[in-house]
This record gives sequence, structure tokens and C-alpha cells, in this order.
Amino acid sequence: MPRKLQPIENKKEKKFVNLSCQPNSLEIDYTNNGWDKINIEETIFKLFKNAGISKEISDYSELNGGFFNKVILIETSSEKYVLKISPLWNKGGLARENFVYSNLQNKSHELFKMARIYSYTPSNNAIVPNHEALIIEYISGSKPMAADLDIRKFHKKISSFLSTIHSIPMKGYGWLNENFAGKKNSWQDFLVDIDNLNVTKNSNLLTEKELTWLINKLVNKCNDDFNPVLLYGDLKPENILIKNDDIYLIDFENCFSGHKYYDIGIGLFFIPKIQKYLNTYLKENEQKKIKKQIILYAMRHAISCLGHRINIGNTNELNAAIERFFELKKLYESEKN
Repeated sequence: MPRKLQPIENKKEKKFVNLSCQPNSLEIDYTNNGWDKINIEETIFKLFKNAGISKEISDYSELNGGFFNKVILIETSSEKYVLKISPLWNKGGLARENFVYSNLQNKSHELFKMARIYSYTPSNNAIVPNHEALIIEYISGSKPMAADLDIRKFHKKISSFLSTIHSIPMKGYGWLNENFAGKKNSWQDFLVDIDNLNVTKNSNLLTEKELTWLINKLVNKCNDDFNPVLLYGDLKPENILIKNDDIYLIDFENCFSGHKYYDIGIGLFFIPKIQKYLNTYLKENEQKKIKKQIILYAMRHAISCLGHRINIGNTNELNAAIERFFELKKLYESEKN
């Protein structure tokens, strides 16, 4: 007989940071989560039944680190599962994650592994109306990759994963619509339409001159002649789990369509050590000409992250994003043409 489950406290609502750079308007209401209306225990049992999982639940608890979603660890006598429930303001994120899992499940994974997906529940459901839900395997015994990981074999495995996801052809460019195609007609349109750019401009944390410099470089230096592919979109240490010698990639909500090397740019922003192993991620004939483009992609992602951190009030990481932006600019200027 399982012990009585204890209710989970709802996540605290995100509060906007009180900075002098606070923008006048926000594109997204990050406080609109809607989780206070959900009976967690009842929801867990209903979603398990709907997924065809017949094992008796013995315990559950909320995991820290779910940046957007409520993330719940569910335990049975023999297995552990992760349940994600989206906030009201982020519809489509778990649909994208399910899209990636569905496309990768038949791909060969010699150098990396993926968690098993058990079920996806779209937002038009009767169990948690207007919320998406996803049940996936919990990787017991794993730990997030360290940002300063200095082991070449792990970077090779990450590179293998990127090559696999980049083998999936896409239509359009940029963030995905309801048909999982990019919303932009060209890559250049996506590059200059930086998320939260106006928030960053209003903040005065970076000068108009710096932002204009970056946009001009993105337009003039970044290749626009390629066939778009599926991008991971969130290559950062906490999304790379290591278990013994195996790596697992998780969290695919930020996937989109575009140039394969943009993923490496995101990785370079979050994991500076990638710079040392950059040749591991690149084809030999592209190693020289593509490096500066990757750095520009990393700088663009720095701007996007900075604006997002202003919006949600993440004061601890604002300075880190700005510092990384200028580190990357220095790196760009040091690279030979």
C-alpha cells in the first residue's frame, strides 16, 4: 500500500525585476501560469491512466530547475517518470518537444542516448485544460554536464547528437508554427528579429551602437544559402545529462528551423569550453570560414537571453549575459577572416 501522497507547493509566480531599465511593456505575461487551478495528485493519476501506465504510484515531488514548466518526479515501485505541465502563457513548447522525440526515436544513437517518451497531452484536453502535459523517462543516476567539462569524448558525443537532429529537414526559418514549420521566409529575417530586442534596447544595458553593430554583422556575414534543418535550440549544461560514459539530451521546447551551426553558437554562449573543441563540431573544410559566423550566432543568442532575463527578473544572470556578449565580441575580432 503506497504511503499517502503529499501535495506539492505551487511554484512561486515570476516577479518582474524592479530596475531602472524596466521596459514600458512586456510581450509575454510570465506570471500567467495557471497552476493554482490544478489538483496535482488528481492530475497525475488521470494522466497516467490516459498514457496507459498501469503501475501504482508511490510518491511524487516537484523538481527544481523547470525554467518554464512545472516539473514533477513520479515514483513507482520499479520506475521513475517525469511529468511536465506547461504554464498557460507557453502553449506549444511541449508540442515542439514531442515533435523532436517523435522525429528522433527511429534514428540511430551510437554516441548518445535519449529518454523514452510515454505520452504527450495537447492543450485541448479535459484533464488539464489549456495546459500541455508530457510524461517522459527519468534518467536515474545522471547529473548535468559541467560548463567547464574538459573531456573531448563528451564533446564528440554532443556533436553526434547535433548531427542527428540536423539530419531532419525542415521548411521555413525560425520559430515553429502549429504545423512545425519555421514562421520566417528567410534566415536573414529570423536573424534580425531578435527575441526581446526592444526590451534590451530600453534597458540601456548595451548601447544602440553595439546592437546595431551585431545586426549589421548578422546580415552581412552570415550565410543565407542553405536548406533549413531542425535545431535543438537550447544547448546548455543543465540540458546535457551525464550517466557514466553516456550522455542524454533533454528539453527540446526551444527547437526551431534554420542553419545547423546556430546550435553550436548557442552552445558557445552557454558553454565557453566549446571554443576549445570547436573543430570537433565542424567539418574540416568549414572550420576556418564558419567560426566567425558561429560567434555571431552566440552573440545574437546573448541578446535574446539578456532580454529574457530582464523580463523575468533574473538579476543574477544579467551581468553574466552582458559579460559573455563582450567576451564573444573580443573573440570575434581576434579571429582571422
